[in-house]
Amino acid sequence: MAARPEPYRPRRFDGLGLWPVGDGVLKAYGISATPEPVETARIDAAKACVAALTIEGPDGGFVILHRGEEAMWLLVHWWMPGGMLAERLFPSRPRHRRRLPCR
Repeated sequence: MAARPEPYRPRRFDGLGLWPVGDGVLKAYGISATPEPVETARIDAAKACVAALTIEGPDGGFVILHRGEEAMWLLVHWWMPGGMLAERLFPSRPRHRRRLPCR
């Protein structure tokens, strides 16, 4: 028998501004499973990670820095020519103090 899905729980949601990448910028957002915002040091590390990415364009897109219950995720999405949405996902385990891998 399949596991029951977890019930919805509200998340904290914050706008983090525009982050430079390649020849453009991406809108950035922070989501947290706890009432506290994502830590400034984590935001700064994620912003540096995004700035170091090699992305053609982009023609718009967004970044989500999501602190969940089990891990921190950096999700980078951008529009490519032809209307294709590309993505890069970077996990980090905050309990183990591992940094976001930027490769």
